[in-house]
This record gives sequence, structure tokens and C-alpha cells, in this order.
Amino acid sequence: MLTTQQDNKKISAIILAGGQGRRMGYQDKGLIQWGGKPLIAHVIERIKSQTDEIFVNCNQNLEQYQQLGYPIITDKLVGFQGPLAGIESGLEVISHEYCLACPCDTPFLPPSLVNDLYTALLANESDAAYAVCEQQRHYVPVLLHKRGLASLQQYLATGQRSIHGWYKTIKTTQIEYNDTQAFANFNQPDSLLTDKT
Repeated sequence: MLTTQQDNKKISAIILAGGQGRRMGYQDKGLIQWGGKPLIAHVIERIKSQTDEIFVNCNQNLEQYQQLGYPIITDKLVGFQGPLAGIESGLEVISHEYCLACPCDTPFLPPSLVNDLYTALLANESDAAYAVCEQQRHYVPVLLHKRGLASLQQYLATGQRSIHGWYKTIKTTQIEYNDTQAFANFNQPDSLLTDKT
């Protein structure tokens, strides 16, 4: 199931579907139909062979997400406070030391993603590893070490919610990718017109 064999580590995953979808007209992005199924189902297909357990982070439409067959976690922080809130809740319940946190609207994630990020994270003794494409940083998906939970909780307690801001407080590693489509996501209604490849 898991492609990462270094040190025989196991990887948890949190799919972040807890937002309001403001830029999508307040549609729940993970449940938007595309290519014949919900966007989140495409993400699950991409990561399920790369990880050992998957949690779905959502704050609405819980019954529909439960039909996917994976454990559901909701934000401890109320009021749709962003992806860090979902990551916090996920890091509190995962079984393994390392965790992939990824958005629910990135259906083209690379099949080598976890291996790539894990290798970079270990090599640089980092707390987090994420992708860069053509100088554009993709702060999620990100591979995190569970030890980052304490610093994340401290950061959130200050009232800050920026992923980039939190990354400044921990040791991060970037890994270069050439395939810009691999990290494409659906943030605008027009993006749903893109053909599935």
C-alpha cells in the first residue's frame, strides 16, 4: 500500500475539506462533481496507495463525507478558520509520526509525492516539506512531522492563521517539481471546465 519504505515509516493523511468555498460561490469544494465523482474522491485515489491511513477534515455535510468510508475530523476552532485548523485537529488524532496534509481540490497529485516529500524532509531534518513549481510555492500539500503539533497550537493561540506564517516558525524544506498541473486546484467556477487528463 505504502510506497515510502525508508526506515519502514508509515504515513497518515489528512484531506482538508473544511473550508466554506467562498471563491466557489460557497459550494463545498470536496463534494463538487467533476469527472463523474466528487473532487475529494480524485484526491483519495491519488494518495491512498501512498499512505497508510486517511482522515477527512470537514465542517459541513458530514454525512456525505462519511459515505467515503474514512474517519471524519472537524476543526476544534469554530468559524471556518482555515487549513491550519484542520491540520491541528488531524495531527491530534493520526496514528503515525508523519502526515500528509492535502487539499480536497487537487486531483492531479503526483504518484511519487509522499516519497519525494519524505525523502526531502529526512535529508534536511525538517518539520515540513512542500512543493515548488516554477517558483510558485504550494504550501499544501505538505508532509509534516507530528512533533509540529505543539508549535502549531502555539501559533494558532496567537490568533494567526497563515500557513506561510506558521512555516516561518518551524524548519521547512522545499522540493522542486516541473509539472505545474500536478498541484493545480479548483478555486474558481471556471476551473471546473478543465478536462480531466
